[in-house]
Amino acid sequence: MVALFAKFWDKGAPPKASDLSTYWHPAQFSKLFDTATGKTNVAMLITSPEPLYNMDNPAREDIDTLAREIERYVRTKWAEDEAGKAARMFADMPVSNFVVILEHAALGAYATRTQRVQAIYAFDGNKIGDLQPAGHRFDDDSVEQCVTI
Repeated sequence: MVALFAKFWDKGAPPKASDLSTYWHPAQFSKLFDTATGKTNVAMLITSPEPLYNMDNPAREDIDTLAREIERYVRTKWAEDEAGKAARMFADMPVSNFVVILEHAALGAYATRTQRVQAIYAFDGNKIGDLQPAGHRFDDDSVEQCVTI
């Protein structure tokens, strides 16, 4: 019931920060070409100045908490409007999905490997659809760690 009223009162503003997302940088929307699939996606890119999870042993609970916060961002009128605007850029490049990428990367003398959490949603160019679950697929290499929800 609360979700119904929240959707009704959504005026298209970015979501208010929670305790988890307080220090996240504002989201940016763009089109990204995925070389692995050969498709173009609309992406919401969010960076965090703080580590997202424990690099040595990422707890599923931590990833699930991040996934819920990503979902909260995605289910706003603001995200759908911004994704639609990004989809209209370079109209000759149709989009396949909507991808949310939450990333932490430290630079400089204290550089660490990049941490990334990403979620892939169905997207028709106007409306963000359902999450396309990847089963918390974990990619780990010498440069970055990525969890695909």
